[in-house]
This record gives sequence, structure tokens and C-alpha cells, in this order.
Amino acid sequence: MTKSFTLYVDESGDSGTSKIRSSNSRGASQFMVLGGVLIEDNLKEQLASSLQQIREHLSLEYLHCQSLKHHKQVYCARAVGELDLTCFGVISDKKTLQGHSQIEGQEAFRYYHKCVQYLLERLCKYIEQEGIDPNLVSVVFEKTGALRLPQLIKFVDICVNNPWRPQSKILEILNTSKFIVQKKQDAPLLQYADLIANSLYQCVNKSRANCEIPETRYINELRTRFWGDPKSNLINGFGIKPIHNLGDLNLDVEVREFFCALKNR
Repeated sequence: MTKSFTLYVDESGDSGTSKIRSSNSRGASQFMVLGGVLIEDNLKEQLASSLQQIREHLSLEYLHCQSLKHHKQVYCARAVGELDLTCFGVISDKKTLQGHSQIEGQEAFRYYHKCVQYLLERLCKYIEQEGIDPNLVSVVFEKTGALRLPQLIKFVDICVNNPWRPQSKILEILNTSKFIVQKKQDAPLLQYADLIANSLYQCVNKSRANCEIPETRYINELRTRFWGDPKSNLINGFGIKPIHNLGDLNLDVEVREFFCALKNR
């Protein structure tokens, strides 16, 4: 029987682009991250049960990683790293938007949609590699004010028919009628995407709360679940897409080296 899949998508950081906060001023986060988790539909019940076990072990009613202490998020990442799912991520530094007239100065949803484009391109490359029927792939987005589904579908159509980048043409294989938006309480498996997005965000997040020290531990625990180069197993440029490359993110040296060396095996 042909297998069907669902990609669950959540974000960490925020999509505001008009004013970026600094150490002495308020504003939107410098980075926005999208996390995606591809789940085989016939494994949904099993993975929902695994999620419930994780929550019960940590005495959590709900898995929202932004509120988790370090050791609890490590536990979650390690537990999810042993499950049967495939992860994707996109990291964007808003400082790279300067001069990009198609985004700069626009409403936040346009920037969010652009980041979604890169995530969906990763998904398309993966399902092509794995021989998955794209008509059997649904996408569930976590409900957020930055996402406007009709405009996103129109934007994907524009990317296919008038692509700024040749890589965007691959989006034509997706069935956008299978894009839906749901709240986390209505689609509990979005909690896995929350973990991926937050774990990736902590690799680049520098704030007073974390003494401006990024944390790569969570992604290291999750690395086996990310799509990687089938030859080298490297994840950067496959399961994780920095926009437009690692150099554009202006990462700390140790974080850049971490991503350069990160493998799923």
C-alpha cells in the first residue's frame, strides 16, 4: 500500500521585520526559525502515544519548549531522537533582509511565507529522493498571525511559475489543497515541530536570559532524525537550510563549526 505523510510546521522567534531588538532596545527577534517534522500517517497514533509518555515523564500537560528548563528539553530531544520521524529546519537572520525589496518593509506574513518557501523546497527534495508520492503529502501549519493560507498558496504558485530562484520550481510537485492551518490543541503532533523549531532557535539565540550563549545540545540530540546528504550524511543544506548560507547567519565560530560538521549518522 502506498504510504501517505504529513509535515507539521511550527516556528520559533517571530516574523516581525520592521525593528530588530538589540541589547539595549526592544523589537522583534533577530532570527526566525521554522521547524518541520514529517510523519508517516499510519504512525500518528504511535507517535501521539510516545508524546504522551514524554509529557507524563516530565509531568507536563503540554509540550511547549520555550518554557522548559534545560535538562527537560535535553530529555525531550533525546527521546524524540529515537522516534521514527524526519526533521527539517530553516534559519533566517533578518539582518540579511536589507536591500531585499520583495521583503523589506513589507508585512510580517510576507517574510514568514518566504521562509516557508525554503522549508517546502527541502521537503520536496526529500520526497523526490525517497520516491514519496507528493499527492499523498499534507502540510499542517501551526496557527499564527504571520501565516495567511490563501496568500501562501498564491505565493507558492508564483514561485513555481515565475521563480526568483531555479530551485523554487520544485514546489510544483506539491498539492497545495492539502495545506491546512490548525491550533496545537487540535493537532497535538505539532508539539514535535515546536521541539524542532525551538531546539534549532537555541543554536542561534543570544539573549540576557541565556547570557548570550547559544545552545547546540538539543539539535545534537536530534541529529539522527534530520535529513542528511545520502553520501556524506551532512545535514547542513539538506535537513537544515540556513538562509542563504551559514556565512549569512554571522554565527559564533563554535556554532558555525557545529553546523558544518553535523551529521545524521
